[in-house]
Amino acid sequence: MPFTFKQFYIDDTQCAMKVGTDSILLGSWSCAHSQQQVLDIGTGSGLLAIMLAQKLSLQQQPFCIHAVELDADAASQATSNVEQCPWSDCIHVYQQSIQAFVEAQGSQQKYDLILSNPPYFVAGQEFEATRQQARHTGQLSWFTLLANVASLLSQDGYFECVIPADGKTKMLALAQQFNLSLVAYCCIKTKAQKSAKRVLLRFRLNEANQPYACEQTELVIHAENGQYSCDFRALCSDFYLNF
Repeated sequence: MPFTFKQFYIDDTQCAMKVGTDSILLGSWSCAHSQQQVLDIGTGSGLLAIMLAQKLSLQQQPFCIHAVELDADAASQATSNVEQCPWSDCIHVYQQSIQAFVEAQGSQQKYDLILSNPPYFVAGQEFEATRQQARHTGQLSWFTLLANVASLLSQDGYFECVIPADGKTKMLALAQQFNLSLVAYCCIKTKAQKSAKRVLLRFRLNEANQPYACEQTELVIHAENGQYSCDFRALCSDFYLNF
């Protein structure tokens, strides 16, 4: 069903992966502020792309967001959501794999900011076909994702993603293979006493192998009384209707 935000709404009825906290956290946490060329890999309903457009619209200068989605139904719905948002002229949806997109764009295309809420289910888990495609690492491995990110990222650009917390070590090891250094991460907990469930990561190219400082933060979604925490409300206040 449609999910209403402060400045736009998202219909995800045709999408295998529904609107969820992961993408909302990533879009809210993103460092988007003055970038002109942005790429959303695996856009699904178009949520992240539209969130980024809302952020970038504040800069009062032109920007362009490319949103890539393999699944035809999701890409169609993302296109519809984009057409009805206030920044439709700045967002372009492509229904193809990231590999095909890179081949079509050519080596000269670079992005100041790349985001992804990538697949994270592993082999052996059972889901209906389209949901499995959207969240199964066999369809888009992290290795393939990072290889394409490294080829598309501008020298001063950033790559941001959200993954399960227990996948952080693997993701960092893979990122090193493509000269991507971690510059910030945020551990996400549902409650203070629980272990982190997700982690938000921010990388930048580091071909010269320079030491980068890494900003480390933590966010707890729910306070002890079960209500959304003050930190979560503050982070997502530009988007959630009731915040």
